[in-house]
Amino acid sequence: PGIVNERIVIAPEWRAADFAETPMLLVITPKMSFGTGHHATTRMMCRLMETRIEQDSKWIDVGTGTGVLAILAARLGASHVYAFDNSEWSIINSEENIQRNGVADRITLEQCELQETTLDRCDGLAANLYRHLVIPYAKAFVEAVRPGGIICVSGILKYDVDEVAAPFLALGCTAEETLFESEWAAIAFRTPA
Repeated sequence: PGIVNERIVIAPEWRAADFAETPMLLVITPKMSFGTGHHATTRMMCRLMETRIEQDSKWIDVGTGTGVLAILAARLGASHVYAFDNSEWSIINSEENIQRNGVADRITLEQCELQETTLDRCDGLAANLYRHLVIPYAKAFVEAVRPGGIICVSGILKYDVDEVAAPFLALGCTAEETLFESEWAAIAFRTPA
């Protein structure tokens, strides 16, 4: 299991019963997709999102992997999450996990490339990618999120934080919180009001 904090645990199906009393148990059965809770970036993204998802908000999960962040958003109160990935394996795996966690009615899942999708207006966006994908899409992410909304990014090394933050700051965002774990970092930006 991936222990995010005292409230959130990400566990595979065969360990779920061991964490039945956890307030926010996410059952994620890993296959060929990223997002099992064992990587620092997934845990940090969960922590950033935990305190920022508002009831009935709309979110986008860019590069959904196992679907873990989309599932978390729905479980925390988002009324709709658009989740996509370019990997067929990820889409198959995330579909299974979304069904397993009982949030299929609130998540739209699509296989597509980032440059091919339209990012509809949302309240928050989660992108656990790599710096070479986050930086060029900063403007598209900011334009998709409503004024005063949230963008959580990770998949970045701690040495790259300033470079990743620069385009968001240049677009008027504020860096609300930056988390570090081992060599990795995650940042929550607030879009300009």
